Amino acid sequence: MEKELFKLCQHCGKKLESKRFNRKYCSKECFKKSRIIHGMIYYVNNREKILYKKNHCKNCGKKCGKKGLKNGYCLNKECQKEKEKKRNKKFTKKYHKKINIEDEKYDKYDYHEQITIEDIITRSDKRNWIDNIKKNEKCSFCGEIRWYCLVFHHIDPKNKSFGISEAVSKGYDIKLILEEIKKCMILCSNCHIELHYKNRLERKIKKEKENKEQKKIKYIKKMDRYNEYKEQKEECEEYNKQKEENKIFYYKIVEEEIKKDWIKELWEKADKNSKVFKGNQFTEFRKTIKEKINISKEISEKLNFSKCSVSKCLQIYKRGTEDQKRRAREGIDILNKIYCELKPIRNIRKDKIQ
Repeated sequence: MEKELFKLCQHCGKKLESKRFNRKYCSKECFKKSRIIHGMIYYVNNREKILYKKNHCKNCGKKCGKKGLKNGYCLNKECQKEKEKKRNKKFTKKYHKKINIEDEKYDKYDYHEQITIEDIITRSDKRNWIDNIKKNEKCSFCGEIRWYCLVFHHIDPKNKSFGISEAVSKGYDIKLILEEIKKCMILCSNCHIELHYKNRLERKIKKEKENKEQKKIKYIKKMDRYNEYKEQKEECEEYNKQKEENKIFYYKIVEEEIKKDWIKELWEKADKNSKVFKGNQFTEFRKTIKEKINISKEISEKLNFSKCSVSKCLQIYKRGTEDQKRRAREGIDILNKIYCELKPIRNIRKDKIQ
């Protein structure tokens, strides 16, 4: 066993385990290196022959060089014709070899040819046998006697395993064909076509009924979804109504707060500061002013509103038109929308100067 399993690599000399008697190398690297070495040795020993083949024509033997040759032949017409002849011979040998019966490689092909010859005989016998069955019978519907008009029809198509004409052409066994004939009834071609047509209509009617039922089920499911959507919509509308009832109109509350006395005093102080220092009560003042007046901040602290919304209300109160103030008071539009509609301060100053 050891002599069979252990071998030596022909390139590196290492031991290798293999049950294959043809294996000579331990790895692919050793195989590649050995091929390179053998190629170099062959080139050194047969250098003259290799150079002669590269530079001389295979047919006439002229020295043409590498540029003057085309696939080993010179550009002469006679040499090119012989090249094509040899090429065609190789093609015919490759794809049109004669089969040798003694050779084991071509046993399959011989067996296949033998079956085809025998099959043709049996098919003709089987066809005659089936025709004789038809001659002794008639159509079960109309009573047609002409045997060449008769056909085998499967009573239950679910039990059908194969067609009888297919079984004859493919060379099935007679026992299988007899078992399949027992499942059939004999009909003429017209009755056979009419029966298939009626069966097809019945299938169509069944499919239409099934489709109608499926459409009803889909419609019911759709209506259920629509009712669920309606209920959700009603709940949302009720929630929005409650939200509108409990909605806080910021501008209305701020406007009422502005009319009080304590804010009027702050407005006066802010106007004085703006005249003296040319500043704005909403921005930071110089370090010289001790009192930093920010009206929006004080109103937001008192009412617990955001500073941004209070500042927008003040700007609408100052620069807005009566229509804009009415929309903000009644809550028709959002404060941000009305605030964006206001004119910038520069345009207001230009109108005053004019």
